[in-house]
Amino acid sequence: MKLRELRETLTKYNIRPSKKLGQNFLHDSNQVKKIIQVADLAPTDKVIEIGPGLGVLTHELIQAAGLVVAIDYDSRLVKALEEIFGCQAINLDSFLGSYRMNLPPSLNGRNLLLLEGDALTFLERFNQGMENWKVISNLPYSIASPILVELARGTRSPQKMVVTVQLEVAQRITASPNHEQYGLLTVLLGVDFESRIAFRIPPSCFYPTPAVYSACMVLERRSTPLVPDHLKPLFKNLIKLSFSQRRKKMFKLLAKELPSDIVMQAFKRVGISPDVRAEQVSVVDFASLTNDIANQLHLDNTSSYANRTPDCS
Repeated sequence: MKLRELRETLTKYNIRPSKKLGQNFLHDSNQVKKIIQVADLAPTDKVIEIGPGLGVLTHELIQAAGLVVAIDYDSRLVKALEEIFGCQAINLDSFLGSYRMNLPPSLNGRNLLLLEGDALTFLERFNQGMENWKVISNLPYSIASPILVELARGTRSPQKMVVTVQLEVAQRITASPNHEQYGLLTVLLGVDFESRIAFRIPPSCFYPTPAVYSACMVLERRSTPLVPDHLKPLFKNLIKLSFSQRRKKMFKLLAKELPSDIVMQAFKRVGISPDVRAEQVSVVDFASLTNDIANQLHLDNTSSYANRTPDCS
């Protein structure tokens, strides 16, 4: 879709892009093709698209994948998508209540399911698990980080994600230890996914034109988990505490919540100096630290601590 066509479509449906919803529509067909190439979809793949906008990427996804579930919060865009693709959207609350996340018995021969509602609610209640799904999306700027955190929060996360986000967010996710952008988001996603920036996208490829560059990034689920599912709550709490005061030594922060001798033993076995700060510790070492502390405490004694849910947004 060319910029002129995108503007005409917005005018046709009386839609003005919302800054509050982080709406910047990708209109460059070359960039869309590159996203599809990176996604490397097969006819049997099941895809979730969050924030389909006017369906520029959606159109390519339904050509390449077996099933596409597209979710948008904006009722104006949903009405436009219904006409563009000739399908009837389902309200997310009705869908969750009626089908309990099982797909409708018939999509009228189509491989596109259009849902209207909050993507975060969808992800929180996706009780089938997402291990056999791929997420391919141009994520709205305003919800990109919370969406990625929610995707990583579950114990059965997607096998692959190809997402367009602000370049700064992509750099935070892919940052290395000792870099100023290395932080909570890096480690939280890094424990389950190996990530890379596939390519950058100039502001001119979007309408309205944002003030920043974007990036298409790839996150692929690790074949061997660094932390077992039952220790994920403990892991998340440890990293939240470790990054809570970046200028303070990590050992002192953890020793406030856990017995200092156990923390010290874990540091020694993993090979971490008690003088380091959280931004100096790799994802692998955070995982090893979690496993060691859990072994020392037999986890039964840490259940109240491990089950606290961190605010990682």
